[in-house]
Amino acid sequence: MADAALHGERYEGVGHSLKVVRERRDLALTDVSARLRIRRPYLEAIEEGRFGELPGAVYVSGFLRQ
Repeated sequence: MADAALHGERYEGVGHSLKVVRERRDLALTDVSARLRIRRPYLEAIEEGRFGELPGAVYVSGFLRQ
């Protein structure tokens, strides 16, 4: 799966949906990061569709469970 940002496309997948919900609830990415114990750069990558920046599949499946 290619990252949308690499192709100059606007990402509107699941990460974008999560970002919209987070913003509607007026939650800072830093707060979500602390609560879920997922590093902020990984959450930013998810929200922006930059999945190539995430660690291996084992970590990603853990993120999804959180």
